[in-house]
Amino acid sequence: MDRAAPTVSIAGNRTRVCVPDFAFCFGADLPPRAESYFAGGVMTAVTGLHLGLEPPDFRFADLAAAGGPALIADNACARDLVVGPAVAADCPAMDLAMDLAAYRARGRVAGRFEHKGGGVNVPPLENVPGDRVQANSGRLGRIGVTIAGAS
Repeated sequence: MDRAAPTVSIAGNRTRVCVPDFAFCFGADLPPRAESYFAGGVMTAVTGLHLGLEPPDFRFADLAAAGGPALIADNACARDLVVGPAVAADCPAMDLAMDLAAYRARGRVAGRFEHKGGGVNVPPLENVPGDRVQANSGRLGRIGVTIAGAS
């Protein structure tokens, strides 16, 4: 991991986890329409790909009871997002679920990426201040963050 990795505070964060993400750059808007967009149609508008790490959080005392619409209105639990430099422009043709390899914290592998139902799922590891979290995506590179904040 780059020693100059950004620092993100988890002070006041209820989830205390860090989740690897892909961040997409769009070269064209996706206008509203009556029918749903599917992955293939969305990916045709994508012009770039970045690796990301997100320490999510939420305002709800009971996340399960809040339900999907409330979470979406709450910006889907977003709190912070660390976005790395562009890693690929040809991502519409890539099988990204096969690219992410390992998620590390405290110097050990905390989870492996699994392809489930068209998405990538990683079991979260609770972070503590001082953790250096890294997502390694093989050929696309890696991204890291240092966790700060009250224990």
